[in-house]
Amino acid sequence: MKNISNIANIKEIMGVAGDHFKTNMKADFMLDLAKRVIFESGTPQIDSHMLQGTDKRTDQWYYILDEEDVQNTHDLIELWLNPDTAAGELPSEDSDG
Repeated sequence: MKNISNIANIKEIMGVAGDHFKTNMKADFMLDLAKRVIFESGTPQIDSHMLQGTDKRTDQWYYILDEEDVQNTHDLIELWLNPDTAAGELPSEDSDG
């Protein structure tokens, strides 16, 4: 929904992110970008992906990534970054890919 309150929430979200979020983008740039996305493009679909693996503890905790999943994730990123990839070819959370 295109709502001005969505823009106001960005500052609050950034405040909550605090020490857990780092970027080289200036706050004014991020607010301008958010305004353009919300008011010109509509709310974007955002998909997430978690690399699969197992945890292991020796002298420290480790997360051992599944190599096949790492390769699949790399291939997925390549698809998303390729401007020649048609939108219908891009897997999303709503699809099986």
